[in-house]
Amino acid sequence: MSLISVIIPSYNQESYIIDAVESVLAQTYTDCEIIVVDDGSIDNTHARLTSYFDRIRYLHQANKGLSGARNAGLAASHGDYILFLDGDDLLRSDALEKLSCILDQSPDDGLVYSAWQQVSADDKSVLSEIHPRQVGHLLKSLLLREFFFFGSSTLIRRSVLEQVGPFDETLTWGDDADMWLRIGLAGWSFGYLDEPILQYRVHHASMTATVSTHQIESWQAGLRKFFAMPDLTPELRSLEKQACAVLYFETAGRYFRAGEYELGRELLCQALQVNGIPDTDWFLNWLAGTALDPRTGNPIEFIERIFDQLPPEAIGLRTLRRRAQGRYHTAASFTAHLSHNSAAVRQHILPALLNDPTNIANRGFMKVAFNSLLQIGD
Repeated sequence: MSLISVIIPSYNQESYIIDAVESVLAQTYTDCEIIVVDDGSIDNTHARLTSYFDRIRYLHQANKGLSGARNAGLAASHGDYILFLDGDDLLRSDALEKLSCILDQSPDDGLVYSAWQQVSADDKSVLSEIHPRQVGHLLKSLLLREFFFFGSSTLIRRSVLEQVGPFDETLTWGDDADMWLRIGLAGWSFGYLDEPILQYRVHHASMTATVSTHQIESWQAGLRKFFAMPDLTPELRSLEKQACAVLYFETAGRYFRAGEYELGRELLCQALQVNGIPDTDWFLNWLAGTALDPRTGNPIEFIERIFDQLPPEAIGLRTLRRRAQGRYHTAASFTAHLSHNSAAVRQHILPALLNDPTNIANRGFMKVAFNSLLQIGD
């Protein structure tokens, strides 16, 4: 068995840190070390962990941010494989066993990531289940943010981290995305486990729940850093404008979710200036995916608000309002199906068909809808 190092960076997460540690101690894969990096917490993290000091390594440092905490844990670790588990997330008991099995059998994979569940702050309710199902050489898909995954669900070879270097501590947000790009650029393929072995908590303090100018600047800095690399192929260089526009759209969605409509509209304008009007299918999928996020309080109201705020340059997109609602209900039905919630699937069937009649020809959607109807009364 290869030694696995599970590194848990934590900053003021006394409410969740014990659950994270316990989820690693409960692993069926036993050859692992647990390193908790307390990144300058001012809460009771240290006191909560004291009784675990015989089973974990506890490091304390002045606050350096998530990337600095990850790097400190990496420097202190000895594992052949590394997993960076956020201090408010939970691993299923067979997570390390299943992830390591894929890396053991796939020497071309620099890392393997998994599907995951988004759960409530008390981890009692599953809010959604995400299955990216992307494998292989994924650099272009990562640049265009066609999918994403969390470090908490990702097992990485130490040799790969030694090759591409540590997390970039100048990036206060997006340091993991920067790492995935460097691993992809180095030629490594990405493995995938289509099982939700991670539970990602959605709560008000989670980093991905917030948005700020500082975050946007850090994400943009990560893209500039990538495209400043001297040896990129012409194909990769040609993606710069599109990659920037996608980032603007994603951040605009976060602002709209937070009720910051002027800032959201401003970023939509910037996206259009950088790369023009987006492809219709891409735009509809972006809207549906952003509306489907558990942090979006009222998805239909969210979609309506974005259409109300579209700048004049995007007048051609305004005709897509009903289709956007239909695309959301279609996506929501698939998400509910993955969560084995037939009742929720049924709630979305009619609005999906009424707002987007082309769903009649969508064999996948019709199969999910039909199967959910067969479950009535079960």
